[in-house]
Amino acid sequence: VVDYAYNGLAQITFGQKDYKKADRYFSKALDKGLAASKLKEITLGEARTLLALNRPDEARPLFEQVASNRAWRGEATALSVFSLGEIQMDRGKFAEANAFYQRVFVAYQKYPAIQAKAYLKSGEAFEKMGKITEARNTYSEMLRNPKLAAFPETSDAKQHLDHLTQ
Repeated sequence: VVDYAYNGLAQITFGQKDYKKADRYFSKALDKGLAASKLKEITLGEARTLLALNRPDEARPLFEQVASNRAWRGEATALSVFSLGEIQMDRGKFAEANAFYQRVFVAYQKYPAIQAKAYLKSGEAFEKMGKITEARNTYSEMLRNPKLAAFPETSDAKQHLDHLTQ
């Protein structure tokens, strides 16, 4: 049950935005092989923590590991694919980022919170590439989806769309 303890402590400190302490817990669990039954959660947590600590080159292979593991399919995969898009977006690789975002909102509709974030970021990526028509279409598609209406990203998408149509 040590992996449950490390994961729990790491998740709590991550939630408190104490990323250095969370990194210590996640890293210790991974380095000492203590992540037996919580390997998915600990790997994803470590990747998210590294990203929060602005260490994307270290986070990327962990997100790729989570996204490529068939046994871990689900919300962890959606979050990992979205995070891979965030890494590309931060690097100014908008087309690559957009491919990840679009993959999320097409393939992971079961997770509307992540889907809403992906739609918004996809529209922003299109804007940064100067593809205004595609950005408008992305925002419009998001706003037509009733499952996404309650998320804060929806109001952001509406603002972007209003700005683009002026």
